[in-house]
This record gives sequence, C-alpha cells and structure tokens, in this order.
Amino acid sequence: MNRRSLALLLTLGGSALLTTLVACTSDDDATVGLDVADAGANSENSPDSATRADDAAVSTFSVSGKVIGLAGKGLVLTNNAGDAITVAPGADGSFSFASKLAKGAAYAVAVKTQPSSPSQTCVVTSGAGTIGGASVTNVVVTCTTNTYKVSGKVMGLAGAGLVVKNNGGDAITLSPAATDGAAVDFTFSKAIASGEDFEVTVETQPSSPTQSCVVTGGEGTVVAGDVATVAINCTTNTYTVGGTVTGLKGSGLVLQNEDGDDLPINATGTFAFVKQVASGKRYSVKVKTQPGAPEQTCEVTSNTGTVTNANVTDVAVDCTTNTYTVGVTVSGLKGTGLVLQNNGGDDLTIDANGDVTFGTPVASGTKYEVSVKTNPYGNTCTVTAGGAGTVTNAKITNVAVTCVSIPAWYQPNYDGVPGPWSFVSNRFFDGEISCTTTCAFYGRVPSGIRFICNAQGQTTEGCTPANDGQYGLSNCGAVVDNDVLTAPVGNIEQCAGSLTTCYKLGNTCNERVSFHSIQCQCK
Repeated sequence: MNRRSLALLLTLGGSALLTTLVACTSDDDATVGLDVADAGANSENSPDSATRADDAAVSTFSVSGKVIGLAGKGLVLTNNAGDAITVAPGADGSFSFASKLAKGAAYAVAVKTQPSSPSQTCVVTSGAGTIGGASVTNVVVTCTTNTYKVSGKVMGLAGAGLVVKNNGGDAITLSPAATDGAAVDFTFSKAIASGEDFEVTVETQPSSPTQSCVVTGGEGTVVAGDVATVAINCTTNTYTVGGTVTGLKGSGLVLQNEDGDDLPINATGTFAFVKQVASGKRYSVKVKTQPGAPEQTCEVTSNTGTVTNANVTDVAVDCTTNTYTVGVTVSGLKGTGLVLQNNGGDDLTIDANGDVTFGTPVASGTKYEVSVKTNPYGNTCTVTAGGAGTVTNAKITNVAVTCVSIPAWYQPNYDGVPGPWSFVSNRFFDGEISCTTTCAFYGRVPSGIRFICNAQGQTTEGCTPANDGQYGLSNCGAVVDNDVLTAPVGNIEQCAGSLTTCYKLGNTCNERVSFHSIQCQCK
C-alpha cells in the first residue's frame, strides 16, 4: 500500500484507525510509516488537499450540446428526467446541464416543453448514452417551426367559377355543392408556419347566377393549430327589371312582372319594377290593366328573358289610342245623292236605307258630329238622334238620319240655282190686288227648301209686275209671324204696286210645313 492509498483509508476509517499502527510495504518493498499526524492530512490545509480536489473533479463529467433552428420561446430540456434547463433563442444555441455525472453513469436528454411563439417541434439526437471518460458535448436538438392548414366553409354558393386565394396565392376554384343549400368545404394546399399571417380573399366572384361572396374570419396569425374558422357567405345578386313607356295618354295602366309584381304607370318615359329579380331568375313583363280616358292598347316587347349580371332596361311598352267607328242608321230615304259628314269631313255617300259606317274611325276621347252635307233628290234628310258626342270605349251606333219626301211640284233648279225649289205662283190669289191686298198660297215647304214668290195680274195702279219674283229660304229656326225672309233676289220691275217683300207665317220647325202664307205688299 502506498502512501496515497493509506491516506484515503485513514479518511474513510475515521478515528479508529488513528490508534492503529500500520506498516505498509510498497510494490518495491519500501515500508512507509504513518503516524497520527499523517492521519490528519484530510484537512483543507493539508499539503494534499488540492490534489484530492482535482481527483474528485476528474471523476464527474458534464452533458452539453447545441440547439439548431430555435425561434420560439419556452424550450425546456431535461437530463435523466430531472436536471432541467430552459434554452432561449440565441446566437449559437449552446446549452450545458448543471449536474455532473460520474463515469459509467447514464444520461438521457429529452424535450420537456416545446417552444411557442412561434410553435415549434424540437427533436433530440445523440441525447442518450453512458458517461465514459470525458464530458458529453455532442447532444443536438433540432427545432422546426410547425405549419398548419387554413380551411373554411362557403355558404350559399350557387354560381360557378368562385376563386379564393390565401395570401395572394394558393388559389382554389370552388363549385356549388351537389345538394342545394349545402356548405362547401375548402382547404388551402399550402400550410402556413406558426407565427405567419394568413389572409383569405375572393379572387373571382361566381357567375350563372352572378353572386357576391364575402369573407369573414379570413385574416389573422397562425399560432399552434390548423385554422378552420374562415367563412365565406355568398348571396345571389339582384337586379331591377324596367324599360320605357311611349305614347301613353290615358290613366290606369298597370304592368306586371311574373304574375305578382304590379307596377302602376302614370307617365311616359322610363320605369323599373320595385321588386328586384335575382340573377339567373326569369322575368316576364305584361300589361295587367290597359289605360282608359282615353281608351288605349299598350303592347309590350322585349319583355321576357333571364336576369344575368345587370339591370334589365330594354322592356318596351308602346301605347296607342283606340279608335272606334261611327255608324248611322238611315230611314225614309227614297232618292239618291245623300251625303253625310262627320266632324265636317269624311264624306259618306248613301243610296239606300240601313246601317252605314263612316270610313275613318274616331279616337277614344275625341268628339264626333254627324251632319247632312247634301240632301238627295226628292228627299230632305235630318239627323234625328245621337248626332254628336264623345267617343269612349266602343263603336258609335246610335246615330239616326231620317229622310222625308219632297212634293212633286218641287223643281231641281231655277235659273241655274240648285234646288229643290217650290214654285208657288199658281197658289196666288188670282185677281186684282191693291196695296193692301194679301195674296196667300197654301203648300208644303219643308225646312231648308228654297221657294219663289211670283206676282201675276193687274194692280189697281195699272202696273203689271214682271213675271219675276222674290226668292226665299224656309228656315227651321225659331220663327214667329212676320219674320223677314232672305232679301229679295231677282229683277223686280219698279212701279207702283210692284212686289217688294215676302214674309212667311206659321212655320213649324223640324217637320213638314203644312201651311205657308205669303203676304205681298205694295210699296
């Protein structure tokens, strides 16, 4: 036993060994003595204390290594599930456990807590073994940042061609679900690293039908899990249906779209239904109620189709005022050449009794007035009923024209002046007349008929009037006795007792005159 071994033995043996005298023989048979004083050499101030400390240090070894790729905070490593160390992101990522291990002792480095912000997964390599004759320095902890998927749902998708993107790329084209109204799931193919931002946007809106899709929950920063809260809500766009109304004069026009949306129209110009129509839906505009006062017929063109991606503005409503014929019932006609007029024109020649119609219809709301332009030969005709009024919404059929015969002694003309004429000279008193004598005649002179009064015979003044007379025109106005007829027409020879003025008496309006008295008075 050498001196060092003995000293160790004394240290371990305590005071019991202090009373024992030991003699040791070295390998070279040298005997070494140890006294009581030598036994106390374990104190710090003993000459061999530094050596013993060195020997104790050499008998334990450290475990250390390096962390690669650490970006998050909170990484905790352990050795043998006990000695814990927190490693922060640093320049070189080196770490060393505080506890030393003796030769032959086992070591096992593990990750107790993974780093966060960003979330990472750290893996240990060369982290387990047995302590040999030196410290362990080759433990490697490799950290990689976790990546996560971004996904969501689309609600209400009905159109085709919806394109959504994440972070301006990674585009997905989505189609409607097979079941109407079902949500459409989507997941972007490119995962996003923890700590990185994501932003989901609509690149292309769907069409057929046209829709507007809005993203909610589409922006944020990925933390430590997949993002599945992106929601895209799609609503089908709606558009107005309208057009232009022309020619409207009446009131009460009502248009209707698809048998439900009524729209009263009170003016010409553009119009649009209040209720909008969804893209992809059909529209069909028609006239529900035609206008009146005046009565009109409105026709609609370019009125059906399918709404796409814009307002419908080309529906055309063209209104025209209705026209109605004016008809007349003629009775009592025996001659030819009757000509009627409506509103001072539109001549209508009639040669027989019955119903006849003017050739030009009259617009609703417009007045009509039927009159006799030319009486037929041998007849005088008068409008006796419904001759004037305003056309509304039906044909005029209540106009009546009644004709009566003219006596045979009426002549068609006299001295080139159109007739009919009534020559009444043969009705005069035949005899001498004085300036106070009244010559009377009896006859039938209808209203509107011309007549001529001739004087014949010898007057008391010895003057014989020429066989000329005064012309008159019977009048169907308000006539009283001694109303003056038209001024004399013709060449009257001037002499005492010549015929100067003719009067008519007792005329009855609108029917055949049964009595006429012509008073011839001398000057």
